[in-house]
Amino acid sequence: QLELLCQGISNISQISGQTIFNALGVSQGGLLLRGYVEHCMGTIDISGLRLYPRINNLLTWVSPHGGVYYPLGGNIWYQQYWQNHFAPAGYWRDPYNYQDYVKYSQYLSQFNNERLTSQSQHYRHSLQQLQTWVMVWSERDDVLMPPQSGRMSTYVIDWPRNDLVVDNHYYDDF
Repeated sequence: QLELLCQGISNISQISGQTIFNALGVSQGGLLLRGYVEHCMGTIDISGLRLYPRINNLLTWVSPHGGVYYPLGGNIWYQQYWQNHFAPAGYWRDPYNYQDYVKYSQYLSQFNNERLTSQSQHYRHSLQQLQTWVMVWSERDDVLMPPQSGRMSTYVIDWPRNDLVVDNHYYDDF
C-alpha cells in the first residue's frame, strides 16, 4: 500500500517533487501518510531533485502509530502471508511476543525504529523535516487498543498479562 501511495501522490499532475503540501490521514491512512513521510518524501534522483512532494504539516486522526494489540490469542499476524495480505498485521504490536514483532513486522517496527535498518536514520530525519505533526487521539476510542497508540504510545513489553499499562517511550522523541 505504501508504494502505491507514494506513486499515486507523485502522479498527481498538479504537484511535482518540488511541491509542498499539507496532509490529513484518518486511522490507517494516517499511518500510511507517516510512512510516506519517512520512506518516500526524502527520496531524490541522480540530479539531486526530490522525487516526491514534501508534506509540510501532517495531521493524523486516531492512527495506530504505536501499533495495536487485542488479546485474541495466537501469533499468526507475524506470518508472511498475513504481513503481505492484511494491512493491520503490519502494525500489530504484541507486547508478549515483542521479539517476533521486531523481527517479522514489515511495517511498523521499521518506521518506529524498533528494528534498525539501513534506512533508520533516513526515517528519523524525514520525520524531523515536518514543520508540524499533530496526532489526534481519544482515550474513549474503542477501536485502537491501546487508544493512546494514536499519540505513539504502546503497551509495556512483557507486562503481567492481567495488567496492561501504556508506555510513552516514543512520545518524547518528537
